[in-house]
Amino acid sequence: PNVKMVSLSEGLTMLPHGHGEAAADGEDPHVWTSPLNVRLMAAKIHAALCEADSAGTAYYTHRLQAFEQSIDSLDAAIKLLLKDCPHRTFLIQHPALGYFARDYGLRQLSVEHEGKEAGTARVEQLIRTCRTEGVHTVFVQPEHSGRVANAIAKEVGAEVQEVNPLSYDWEAELLRIAKVLSDGN
Repeated sequence: PNVKMVSLSEGLTMLPHGHGEAAADGEDPHVWTSPLNVRLMAAKIHAALCEADSAGTAYYTHRLQAFEQSIDSLDAAIKLLLKDCPHRTFLIQHPALGYFARDYGLRQLSVEHEGKEAGTARVEQLIRTCRTEGVHTVFVQPEHSGRVANAIAKEVGAEVQEVNPLSYDWEAELLRIAKVLSDGN
């Protein structure tokens, strides 16, 4: 009963989710795919730790500053990689990169819609959109089959790449995603 809860999404500009996951207020729960969101979340964690353990404030502040520098470097590297990327639309099996796309001027198309695999009409529409927008990259995730995403990629001549937004090495994975997109020209 005395556990203090800290909402890390409070104050973030949330995106509506396009799948059937149970998310508060129908919002996309994949907030960690945005370095800018993570920076804000780290500041909330810092504040909560300092409040709970004021004796550790100097340590927590030092660690936050180091982490913020790391986030700023990651953000700058992603921006540099994507700066001249002419193909700014990608297709993904499960819509997990919405915040990443928003922050870096990209467009995420998703095979899954409202938690369901795409039907024939949606697949046809995605193929048309991928062709119109010059999609060169299709992402699949290890926890999803990717069968339909692979079929669409084959149909439009796009490269399939496996990504893991849940990767333990979060920074390296986001950087790799940006690199894949920048190389897909």
